[in-house]
Amino acid sequence: MKVLPAIVSGLALACAPPAARAEDAGAALSRLFDDERAFVWREDPLAATYDGVHAYDDRLPSVTPADQQRRMDADREFLRRLHAIDRAALGAQELVSYELFDFMVSQRLALARHREWRAPLNSDSGFHADVLLMHEIADLRSTADYERYIARLGDLPRYFDENIANMRVGLREGFTLPAEILPGVSSIVAAEQFARPEDSPFFDPFEDFPATVPESDRARLTAAGRAAIEAAVLPAYAKFQEF
Repeated sequence: MKVLPAIVSGLALACAPPAARAEDAGAALSRLFDDERAFVWREDPLAATYDGVHAYDDRLPSVTPADQQRRMDADREFLRRLHAIDRAALGAQELVSYELFDFMVSQRLALARHREWRAPLNSDSGFHADVLLMHEIADLRSTADYERYIARLGDLPRYFDENIANMRVGLREGFTLPAEILPGVSSIVAAEQFARPEDSPFFDPFEDFPATVPESDRARLTAAGRAAIEAAVLPAYAKFQEF
């Protein structure tokens, strides 16, 4: 008796006119795309900021092994939902989007199985360099924008610590960068050390406020930004250089 509702539902779908089935399939595909983007933006606040979504501008990604596993599980669920959609009921453009989404998420899963997070940098880029651009993508226009940016600066030690912990996993498991490139990596990280907050690119937004930030807030924001860089950002980079 438990299978009866499913049988009835299946019969109803089979008997539905083609236009209705296409609408259902198209709506399911659209919901899937929206859910996947919302998940990606929530999981990777930097990606959200790059895409113009500023709801998570007060934080950086979490990159622990548990976070990596959760993202893999989510991608498997996204693919399950995708493959449950009736391809035959999709329009031509929707079918192209279906195939591209299938490729994108499948590739993410394929790469994730290698646990590349154990070596989150290469000879000329990596997590330590990516965040150097976050002041450029923040699009700071208001006092609240600056406050979120300052909160993100304060989150940088946690983000660096998680990446260093992941690299220690890589060291234990023999998954590391080639020794030949380490001097070059070290020189790049050395160049990211700054004696004063004002010398750091993270301080740039406090050098030139947009007109939309009230004059009365600027001194407070500058002091808070300087304090965050001095107490959180500079020590995090120094700790990474030592590692």
